[in-house]
Amino acid sequence: MTINIKFSLLIIMFFLLFSCQKYANKEHSYILFFYPDSSSVSKPFNNDSILITYYGKDSIIVKNYYHGNYYQNIFFQKNGSFAEKRFVANFPEQIFEIDTILTLTKKDTSFVYHSNRDNFIVTLVDLSLFDSRYTISKERKKYKTIKQSLVDTTYKEIFFYDKDYNIYKFINTWKGNKCVYVKKK
Repeated sequence: MTINIKFSLLIIMFFLLFSCQKYANKEHSYILFFYPDSSSVSKPFNNDSILITYYGKDSIIVKNYYHGNYYQNIFFQKNGSFAEKRFVANFPEQIFEIDTILTLTKKDTSFVYHSNRDNFIVTLVDLSLFDSRYTISKERKKYKTIKQSLVDTTYKEIFFYDKDYNIYKFINTWKGNKCVYVKKK
């Protein structure tokens, strides 16, 4: 083989190696565990743990586990922030529309989300799907999103995340009680 062919093969091998490595590192997952020492209850309201999965820089899937079942929230990157993709439906019959709700951003903002889900009996699990006030703020180099239910104002969800949108803490409050979930190191 000539030197040019060997050099070309070497370049191609390096390219493939680094491409595969970059692709393999695109997705990463971790779990936020219920942390009773910081919570006001000994058992969580409805989530045993929360699985956070990042697909590159363009989407996040948050799965909330409870007694072997889970529901998931999908967030996608839009203009440097992440919006929740929420289906408005009367499952399993049909989906009426898809809402996108700004949830994780680096800019301070506050807004009210009005849900089109008005024909459901509201349970604790459903409170996060109805009308809510969102408040997003920066505290030093950390960020916080608060989702306050307007149906039951004792219900609140708080996401804590860093500049790279890595969620490291989640707090859920309801009727004066608090569940804290943290990423174990």
